Amino acid sequence: MLCSRFCLGAFLLVVVTGVGCNQNAPAPEVAKTISPAKGTPATTPADDKLSSSSNSSTSSDLPTTAGSSMSPVASPVEPMALVDEAPLPALVDDSSAERKTLAATFRRLVTAAENGNPDAWSEAFSELAAAGPVAIPVFAEALGRETPIDREMASMLLAQRGPDAEPAKAALQVAIRDESPVVRVNAAAALTTLEGQTAAALNVLQELLKNPDPSIRQTAATALGNAGPQAVAAQQALTELLKDDTPSVRVAAATALGQLGTAANLSLTSIRELERDEDPEVRSAAQNAIRLISAESP
Repeated sequence: MLCSRFCLGAFLLVVVTGVGCNQNAPAPEVAKTISPAKGTPATTPADDKLSSSSNSSTSSDLPTTAGSSMSPVASPVEPMALVDEAPLPALVDDSSAERKTLAATFRRLVTAAENGNPDAWSEAFSELAAAGPVAIPVFAEALGRETPIDREMASMLLAQRGPDAEPAKAALQVAIRDESPVVRVNAAAALTTLEGQTAAALNVLQELLKNPDPSIRQTAATALGNAGPQAVAAQQALTELLKDDTPSVRVAAATALGQLGTAANLSLTSIRELERDEDPEVRSAAQNAIRLISAESP
């Protein structure tokens, strides 16, 4: 099942760049080779281990990083109880021909992921990426479905919209308790871009720094960095992540600490150790972080 590649690969475009959809997003399998430090789509990910569930698509190709051993963190996020949750309001207006078309395109995207068809996936993804705000309710509705792959794809697409995902706020608030870490990390990343939603999202992202999947850890760390100084509570956890076994995770952690500015002063010693890292991208990320933190220091 290639869901993980698709969901996470394209998602990193958002967390890493912090901008909206990339209409020329690469085919899913390419995402595994792109480094987040370069500000292009996504970064790394591990093998195809996906979020679990009997009929679910599991996703491991999640691009980003998070520390596996984090200290003061938020309590674990409870999985979302789909059956018990109050149903979200129907956001898709069936009278809208455009929304019906977008809903059909979303279904093509999911089907392509399920069948492992990268060409069909890229075509559907490009069409959805080019759609305007009218697409947001379509993604929000899919975020409340029982099928994991639908929720994972929808969360990815909403994360890429940044502040434009505001109409899906209620659905995203529910999604940060989803059983799938792919959905949680994407939903939390999206919420950090919405006014007044950062606190709850940061708690989820900090918890995901401990996820066994390096691509999830990487994505969570990148999203925390994009939140800037508001993510100061994650400083210690991000510092511990500098010792992660996966280079792309170390890159994301160093980059995120640099984005915290002076709040990461206490991490400078640990970051400087990465200047001797065997990976050139890790060394570069460490040097950039040191410059950013030092430049803001009194």
